[in-house]
Order: sequence, then C-alpha cells, then structure tokens
Amino acid sequence: MVEYNKKAAKLAQETLNPTQPQSWLQSLIWDPEYNLEQIDLHQLFVTEALEVAKAHLQKCRANNMTKTKFITGWGRNSIGGIAKVKPKIVEWLTEEKGVEIVKQSNEGVVEVMIVKEESCVIM
Repeated sequence: MVEYNKKAAKLAQETLNPTQPQSWLQSLIWDPEYNLEQIDLHQLFVTEALEVAKAHLQKCRANNMTKTKFITGWGRNSIGGIAKVKPKIVEWLTEEKGVEIVKQSNEGVVEVMIVKEESCVIM
C-alpha cells in the first residue's frame, strides 16, 4: 500500500507542478522499488501502454533481466469488448530485436524472454 501511495504522490506532484522536469513515466519506471518481473498496462490507452512497455523493456535490459511479463488485460473494458492494447504490444514485441514471446499464460498476459544480443568484432 505504501508503494502505491508513493507512486500516486509522484503523479499528483507532477500534475500540480507541471514545470517539474521529470515526466510521470520517468518517475514511475525509474522508481528504485519498481518491479521488473512484470508491468501492468491496465487502464492505459494504446499510445501510453506502448510508451510504458518500451521504457519497461529498456529498464529490464539495463538490469540484465532474462524475462518479464506485460499484463495487458484481455479487452473486457474496451469498446465492444475487443482488446486494443494487447494486439499492439504483441505486434511491437514481435518486431523488437532481442525479445521472444514465450507464452501467453492467459488472455491478458504476454510473457517474453529477453535475449542478450551478441556483439560481433570483425578483425
């Protein structure tokens, strides 16, 4: 509960102080208590979800994580009950280098393996 209150406070502070240099995304993603094992994208629009997902993957790579989960939900709250976030996240992950979708444990979760890219030295 304390963790969520801290995050809510950061968001509220930025809203009340729009000249603050950090964005809400940076304050959320770069929080030292941030959970790298998964990211919950519920309640976000597609554009926001992609932005958060990309930042999450970047942080996972920087911390040498080998897997993570993107919790997208299955679209129940979308207009017509048709998912919008999950298909875009899957499309992005499919095109992203160094990432393999390993399983979709349920309708609303995409689990990925983060493959470390090999560096090549040509002599």
